[in-house]
Amino acid sequence: MRKNIHSLIKCIRPLSLSLVLVFTAAFFLTCAPAAAPVAKWEMMDSGTKDYLLAVWGNSNKDVFAVGFSGAIFHYDGKAWVRMESGTDGWFLGIWGSSPSNVIAAGQKGCLLHYDGTGWKPIDSGSSLDLWAAWGTSASDIYVSRQDGKVLHYNGTRWDLLDLPSKDILRDAWRTPDGKMLVVGHGGTILQYDGKAWATINSGTKSNLYGIRGISGDDVFAVGHDGTVVHYDGKSWSAMTSGTAEPLLDVWGNSASDVYAVGDKGTLIHFDGKQWSGVESGITGTLHGIWGSPQGDLFIVGKDGTILHKSR
Repeated sequence: MRKNIHSLIKCIRPLSLSLVLVFTAAFFLTCAPAAAPVAKWEMMDSGTKDYLLAVWGNSNKDVFAVGFSGAIFHYDGKAWVRMESGTDGWFLGIWGSSPSNVIAAGQKGCLLHYDGTGWKPIDSGSSLDLWAAWGTSASDIYVSRQDGKVLHYNGTRWDLLDLPSKDILRDAWRTPDGKMLVVGHGGTILQYDGKAWATINSGTKSNLYGIRGISGDDVFAVGHDGTVVHYDGKSWSAMTSGTAEPLLDVWGNSASDVYAVGDKGTLIHFDGKQWSGVESGITGTLHGIWGSPQGDLFIVGKDGTILHKSR
């Protein structure tokens, strides 16, 4: 009898231990904190079917989008509202340094300034299309022209700069140490150090449409045929983007969180190791992307498309 009881105890002990392990695992799985939800892209109501080409803002509650038919829209954190531009031409670029200093550049030399209350025309001195606007302050603004030349405002007047390249310049990004990197057609990359302009070897002849850096030695430029080139602090080299669609703009919040947008609803993401496709839910062109200091991302494109992703 005692032998049978002893055998029974030997059988029960492993079973009890197994039950303890099961219940312990279940407890920790149940009580462990839930993973933070991953924010998804949402379609915003832009109130328009106009093709939107560019987006820029001061914060996630002060964003501007521009495009066809004189379209300028403003987002205040609640809704997108059309603003009076006084023109029906296309706007190709927008940039600002504050809520009361925003520049919109467009067709046939159209250049507008927003002072916080309304848009007013600026005499660009040209009827050529203006492709992009960038700068560092209200007294240091650049606007690229169709002929590859650049208009510069020094706080007093606009001057025409003759740069090393004659290709159309499409986008710019300022490095933390104050250098300006500008990209354009034909694989053009120019650098301005505050004194002189220099041509940089991009390693590609593809048109480059957008540029954005995380730091001075972690910069991305995107362009035609799915082109992505990256600067590591020493040189530019090609990356595999996984798409052959033209990539029209790029934005990154960190070295492992970079997005690029392009034709046919193309949206790709870089996680620090490789680029991969993201489902945008859009079939039309996605033309511009901008990120707020708060981490929100806004994408604009064809048929009034505006996508938003909160941090």
